Amino acid sequence: MKITRKQLRRIIKEQLSGYDNIEAMNRAVMDAIFKDPMTEEELVIVATAAAPAADESEVLDFIDELLDQGTIEFDETTGMYDLP
Repeated sequence: MKITRKQLRRIIKEQLSGYDNIEAMNRAVMDAIFKDPMTEEELVIVATAAAPAADESEVLDFIDELLDQGTIEFDETTGMYDLP
């Protein structure tokens, strides 16, 4: 099966836009959470506003990745995400 140049350009553009979404979400979430702790709903709203092309599952995966990396933490007593 051959891939046309047009198809290849589309594939590359889709891959790059995914990276752009992550960068935009990261900047927005870090700026917002630096000011005040946030609920998951607030984080999703901030991330989605920064990267409107991202779907909800991508945003939630992004938040989980931040947690796994230790970039943010979740306080179960308050139900809020904050910086460590």
